[in-house]
Amino acid sequence: MKKEDALNQFLEIEARAASSKFVFASMSCLDQEHKKATTAQFGDAMRHILREAPDLYFLQITLLRSKVLSGQPFYRLEAYGADLYLSEPLLQMEPPFDWLYDTYAGFTAELEEESRKYIFQIGKPELNRIKLAELYNCQRIVKHLFLETIAYLIRSEEYQALDADRNIQFHLSEYRGAYEILMTKNKNMERMGGWLCELLQADGSR
Repeated sequence: MKKEDALNQFLEIEARAASSKFVFASMSCLDQEHKKATTAQFGDAMRHILREAPDLYFLQITLLRSKVLSGQPFYRLEAYGADLYLSEPLLQMEPPFDWLYDTYAGFTAELEEESRKYIFQIGKPELNRIKLAELYNCQRIVKHLFLETIAYLIRSEEYQALDADRNIQFHLSEYRGAYEILMTKNKNMERMGGWLCELLQADGSR
């Protein structure tokens, strides 16, 4: 089999299966049995940032691609002031994502094991590209976690103490790069906060 054909087969069969297992295992940490504990841990980490960095304007859940292939934790919570990337973070800490790192490690281990079937055809460069491509699913999972945590977060004293006039934003980002705005605390958000809490709680109880 040609190397290109072997890679296509590996992507279609083994890599796709490993990715599906990774997403399923990660999302099981947010099922009805585990969601309360998982969101509370994450929410408490964000509350710590809000409490210890009262001058923040932006709180980012930041993906650090440079740490992925070395097996290090590859997410960080970062608080920024009004200048965002023009200044250093006010505070940064690792979020409680051991559950995500464990399932991702399982994904990479399965990739490496399955690649042994393709001697001299699937090497480290190909595996590394596949591992990095799977970060797309990591970002989707983390975004889902944030959305599940909103009701817990906006009821907290730390969130309530934020100045809505600042238009404080919560981002999902890559390190010093592009970001997606997940939520903004402003006067409009304040007006709909109670309604939003009730809606999210009702949706989460289904």
